[in-house]
Amino acid sequence: MSLNFNRVLQVGMVVRDLDQAMDFYTNVIGWGPFTTFEGDHSTMYDRKGGTPYSGRIRVAMTAWDNNPCLELIQPLSGDNVFTRHLAQHGEGVHHLFAGLVDDLDETLVELEQQGIRTIMYGSLPEFQSRTAYVVGEKTRNIILEISDRRC
Repeated sequence: MSLNFNRVLQVGMVVRDLDQAMDFYTNVIGWGPFTTFEGDHSTMYDRKGGTPYSGRIRVAMTAWDNNPCLELIQPLSGDNVFTRHLAQHGEGVHHLFAGLVDDLDETLVELEQQGIRTIMYGSLPEFQSRTAYVVGEKTRNIILEISDRRC
């Protein structure tokens, strides 16, 4: 399996204050408008021990069009990949959504065989998709999101 995805579909960023981040990206950078939602993603599993995802997040997303989508994620509670990333690295890029695959489970097995580990996996019923975050030396330690259906 190759990691040659043809383009980045989304840039996911972790932020401390979603409203301030939306204001900045809209009024300073010109990226917007945003659609917001809040959720607990209780169907996601943190692969650090296979424990269920813990916590709530607020999310703002720009439209899926010919440009990469910008996803802003504000962790509200819990111990999960977003709160840990914010604590360890501060605000900024968390992941790149670069991969749409036909069979997510098969792809994850193939990536694991290449030393690329899954750090979060599960379904997103609101988008009728399954998604995973993967990372490893071959990804240059950048978290990649792959999904079996475009959101």
